[in-house]
Amino acid sequence: MSNPKLIAQLSKDAGATLGASLYADALSASDQPGATYLQMMRHNVTQLVAGMKNN
Repeated sequence: MSNPKLIAQLSKDAGATLGASLYADALSASDQPGATYLQMMRHNVTQLVAGMKNN
């Protein structure tokens, strides 16, 4: 979902707090946390766990 307004509205409606961005369909630049597939998966799992703890 690339529309930040839609994501914010869904978050508000669900009563959830937005967390960090996840990598979904592409790797990041080499200096970012999703530079390789394994780094991307680790980053996403770490962010999902942190988000579940907040909600």
